[in-house]
Amino acid sequence: MRTPIPGRVAAAASPHSPRAGVSVVPVPDCGHNTTPDNPQGFVRATAAALALPEGI
Repeated sequence: MRTPIPGRVAAAASPHSPRAGVSVVPVPDCGHNTTPDNPQGFVRATAAALALPEGI
């Protein structure tokens, strides 16, 4: 299964739904450019996504 890792703003408008079985792990304090806007948050969100039973 795929796990999107959008910025917090993009996550709010995301068409992905946990009800549809899609896990979304947002990166806090950033917009569309997750890695340059919040590199540490991106690393934490990626680690959290990898820890999910379905992985990334």
